[in-house]
Amino acid sequence: MPCGKRVVFITTRDDYAEYYIDDRKYFTLKNFYQEINKPWEKRNMPMEHHPDPQGIEVYKLWKKLNQEILASGASRQIKS
Repeated sequence: MPCGKRVVFITTRDDYAEYYIDDRKYFTLKNFYQEINKPWEKRNMPMEHHPDPQGIEVYKLWKKLNQEILASGASRQIKS
């Protein structure tokens, strides 16, 4: 299968829970998605925004390099 068509992983949270202590300061694996969905100003982890006009350049390059995929809509379809 071509690269980029699926995510492959070798273990699950339930599998490693017995061996892993989740003692993170700002978020845990159980609340990661709740935390990341908050506006950055309201997250438990202290964050600062330092605007930089050059920061968007990597996204412009990605878009330029992926025009064919974006045009076809293939990035929204996962085929097995």
